Amino acid sequence: MDSADFVFVEDLAFQCPEYDAVYTAKSVYYMLTGMEIDDCPDNLENRSMQIFSDINDANNDNKFDYPNLSLGDNFPEPVIDNTTIAYELPEQTKGQIVVRDMLGQTITTIDISEGYNLININTKDWKPGVYLYSMELEGYQVFSKKMVISN
Repeated sequence: MDSADFVFVEDLAFQCPEYDAVYTAKSVYYMLTGMEIDDCPDNLENRSMQIFSDINDANNDNKFDYPNLSLGDNFPEPVIDNTTIAYELPEQTKGQIVVRDMLGQTITTIDISEGYNLININTKDWKPGVYLYSMELEGYQVFSKKMVISN
């Protein structure tokens, strides 16, 4: 990463309102400097709790059964050529696993469906580095985790 890349990440990390790329930039900035950036004033609540609340409010029929909603760690870690991720979705629920690089660019999107399942992701052609993967339901990022690619 050269100085222009660092300035780009730093500028993005301090943007408001926050969105996925800003959260990613904050993570990269923290990894590079060890300094945390405060949330925007309008986003002080825990983001995950806010997302769950928004989903619950938008779906008064309680179609999301929280005990049956999970995203596992990828295996193996670090990733060499491919990785496996476990997830569980409640009945009649569909979503996506989205993998992004540290600049927030989408690398791959995988449609997922109800039940406990495993997905395999071929990373052979990916550049080594840190990637973020998330479970998204109805446009909401419900869980987010990182994986390290060392091809």
